[in-house]
Amino acid sequence: MRKIIIILAVLILIFVSFAAYLNTVYLPRKARLLIATAIGDNLGRRVELGSIKLNLLKGLIIKNLNIYDEDGKGLFLSTERVSLGWLFLPLFKKGEFVIPFVNIESPHISIKRTKEGVFNLPNIKKERTGKKTAIKPVVYRIKIENGKIDFKDEFINPEYTESAGFNAECALSLPQNIKFSFALLLDDGASFDSKGSYGLSTGEITSEFDINNLDPKNLLTRYYMNPPFDLTGCLIKQLKGRARFYENSTLDVDFSSQLDSLKIKKNNIVFQADGGLSARIIYDLQNRAVDYSGKADVKNAQIEGIPYLGGAKDVSATVAFSKDSVNTKDLKARLFGSPFDIEAELSNFKDPYLKARVYSGDLTVSTLYDSLLKDRFNNFDIALEGRGSLGLDVEMFFSDAKNFKMEGEAVLADSKLILNQRGKEITGIAAKLNFDKENVIWHDLSFMLDGESYASSGKLSGFTAPRADFNLKSPEAALDAAVRLENKNLIITKLKGRLLHSGFDIKGDVYFQEKNYSFNLASLISLELADLKTISGKYLPRYRGILEKISPEGECAINAMASGNLRDIRGLDLSVDLNAEAISLGAGMQRFALNNIKSRLRQKDRRIPVAEIFADSYEGKINIKGGFNLEYDNPLFSFNLLLSNINLARLKKDTSFKDKALSGLMSADVSVSGNTRGTDTLAGEGGILIKDGNLWEFAPFKKLAQFLFIPSFEKIVFNEAEADLIIENGYIFSDYIIMKSPQVTISGQGKMDFKGNLDYVIRSDFNEEFLRHSADFMQVLSSFLDKARQFVSLKLTGTIRDPKLSPAVLDPLRQLRKIFK
Repeated sequence: MRKIIIILAVLILIFVSFAAYLNTVYLPRKARLLIATAIGDNLGRRVELGSIKLNLLKGLIIKNLNIYDEDGKGLFLSTERVSLGWLFLPLFKKGEFVIPFVNIESPHISIKRTKEGVFNLPNIKKERTGKKTAIKPVVYRIKIENGKIDFKDEFINPEYTESAGFNAECALSLPQNIKFSFALLLDDGASFDSKGSYGLSTGEITSEFDINNLDPKNLLTRYYMNPPFDLTGCLIKQLKGRARFYENSTLDVDFSSQLDSLKIKKNNIVFQADGGLSARIIYDLQNRAVDYSGKADVKNAQIEGIPYLGGAKDVSATVAFSKDSVNTKDLKARLFGSPFDIEAELSNFKDPYLKARVYSGDLTVSTLYDSLLKDRFNNFDIALEGRGSLGLDVEMFFSDAKNFKMEGEAVLADSKLILNQRGKEITGIAAKLNFDKENVIWHDLSFMLDGESYASSGKLSGFTAPRADFNLKSPEAALDAAVRLENKNLIITKLKGRLLHSGFDIKGDVYFQEKNYSFNLASLISLELADLKTISGKYLPRYRGILEKISPEGECAINAMASGNLRDIRGLDLSVDLNAEAISLGAGMQRFALNNIKSRLRQKDRRIPVAEIFADSYEGKINIKGGFNLEYDNPLFSFNLLLSNINLARLKKDTSFKDKALSGLMSADVSVSGNTRGTDTLAGEGGILIKDGNLWEFAPFKKLAQFLFIPSFEKIVFNEAEADLIIENGYIFSDYIIMKSPQVTISGQGKMDFKGNLDYVIRSDFNEEFLRHSADFMQVLSSFLDKARQFVSLKLTGTIRDPKLSPAVLDPLRQLRKIFK
């Protein structure tokens, strides 16, 4: 035991003496230079050591180690303290200086890339020139704690700098690898942890890494020459992956990540999203070129500025992407205020090309119309509301968005079109529409307007200069049309159809301008007059009362041409020609027939110089000629009515007199002028003549016969009955009325207003021969009474339908002489 203690004491004494020798003689004088030279030769760099000491527990302690850049000027690494482990036996082996571990405390590394694109990283494999050292150090493990890295890149402009704290460890792994771990903490809070290996023979670095809270936009904008988009916002909450760095300065990275607040901008398109991202990136550091591909799980995304589609909200999708394309097959988004399913591919980022399929089964029609079509119909003040579905295919180059391709199909259900200028609403719209960039084709379109149902099909082409070819049907109408709009000018090449039982064919153009709707139209109309009452009730209510009173029937052929301003009807240039075989006017049993009607109307310069009607009527003829001056608020007019030989016996068949004894041939010539203010403005004159007329069925004459006890008056026929007519001050005056027959002569004078009120004085004069041949007493009495009445003038008042008679003038002395003559 005592011998063992003595031996140990001797060994310790020898070791302490040896350590003292190393610390005082060998290490400061010889080993410091040998170690510095060995490290420098292996790194190809100038290396400086401040001091070396041997610590029995910590090994060799090197202070003030500095490793310079290859040019020998700048520092690549500096540290105040490095601890090196050592092997007791053998210290040297086959010329190798074995170092089991190196602990580096608080190193400061400066990594730099020069303006020539060369990194200052040492190349351990580099062949050296010059004198070789006899001792080659072999390091098995290096550990770095509390280090700091400064990175500076002068190759890019402006140059990029970054600082980070780090910890690292690497160890030699047989046969020719170095394993390492690395933890980096950037100044902005981002962290990077990595474990991997470095191949001594290949120069390849492989690593598994974990990144947290990294904002990559600075790196991308600095290190990606001509990037396809602007990354204006992104936070990588977590990114895990594997990376390889090859000796040829190529970085190959596979990773998966969780992203927040991603914001990408390209031209006017802005994309924002959260989600996950997995990708592979291959980056050539020397040429600053990148290639990448991957997949993104997009959540809560928004897209703004897509041409013609506007923006997208609530976007979610799985998106596959590469360096030059992005595509998705399950994208869901809210476009035009409606949910959509989208398949899309965006390619060729240098000149982006979009190909997309968009579908929505629950479409907000108003938002779609405002986004896609409103600008196309800016000449019309309309709005579209309702629900529907839409399928849309779009292809476009963003650099030439105006020449985009678009095809789609829309289905409308219970929609509404509001015509603001006319105050109308077209409701209950249901249709299937196919459309592309220049055309809209609709099938089975149905809608309601003013309580009527309609159906239509057709095509609208050329939105900048729209052309429409369509048909329109309703229970009361049918239309086949071809129109186009050019610079607010609506050109009608075909507008043909029917309304009720009437047909029309219209051509021409209408020019739409603010407060000015000028037009030039030509039309052929087959008008069923009975339709006018219904048409006026719906579209021209101001004329409904008149048309209901005259209740026209019959069919007319009308050839009309009109031009001017729709807001100035009186200023139109108008030409109308009407022809009809037979029409009738009146109400109930009181109807009057006209045959072989020809009519002309000409309007120009706010005047109607020609307004003519020619017709056959009851074996006679009717001729009306006149004109209007439309320059006044109440237009002036004048016309002449000429009746020739109207057969009253034929006329009565169309009146309530058809079973009465009424006959004669009536002629008249009356000229009237006035204005449209009322009948009190009328002025005119003329006359009326009836030949061989039996007129006793007219209420005033029948009342007269009963009042005068005229025997068998219904058999008395007037050879001639005539009267003059003077129209003024709201009355029709007659100064001369005479009705002659072999039995009695009736004369009178007076007036009648336009409501049928009568004010006449009537005189009768019976033929004495007629009375002498009366056989019975009553005839004698009648003769006497007649002689008595010769001095009586009768007052005719009341109305045409209800006349009243009363004595008016007595002259007994003159009349008694006539009785007893």
